[in-house]
Amino acid sequence: DELSRELDERMQRAAGDFEYELAAMYRDQLRAVESVREKQRVVSVRRIDQDVVASYREGQRVELVLLMVRQGHVTDSRSFSLESELPDEEIVAGFLNQYYGRLADVNGQSGPSDVLPDEIVLPVRPDAISGLGDWLSERRGRKMTVVVPKHGPRRRLLELALDNAAHAFREKQRASVLNVGDPRTSS
Repeated sequence: DELSRELDERMQRAAGDFEYELAAMYRDQLRAVESVREKQRVVSVRRIDQDVVASYREGQRVELVLLMVRQGHVTDSRSFSLESELPDEEIVAGFLNQYYGRLADVNGQSGPSDVLPDEIVLPVRPDAISGLGDWLSERRGRKMTVVVPKHGPRRRLLELALDNAAHAFREKQRASVLNVGDPRTSS
């Protein structure tokens, strides 16, 4: 609610200042927040901890999104930008190894099971998916599954993450275009 109010205020202020491109960006962000809020009600069915990884790509530019679902509710979303010619399966596998490896190492004092979810939902099947599940389960100290859903509630969660990845990609593109002409960003 607070984020929605803030985005609405920024949109109104930008429109009042005749900064229509900026106002449109805030409008799109507000729509995305509202969309996530609506879809969050749908994901509340399962009461397990899940991380949902999705990617959006245009050429070599890739946007990865990690949706964190805790006890059936989306609690956080993080996006990561990179450039790569690698296939999506390799990008996702590399991300998982790096992100969860570092997460488990950093959290070693209190135990990785406090941070690693019960399940990771992926858009593509990395070559070493079974080894990945075993490695993560070992780091976590109890079973952790890695799935690539074709349909059902997990697929709907994945589609939400895919929408977020595409939106994050477009917003970063738009922000970079807006910053090119902004004298405050020049050195």
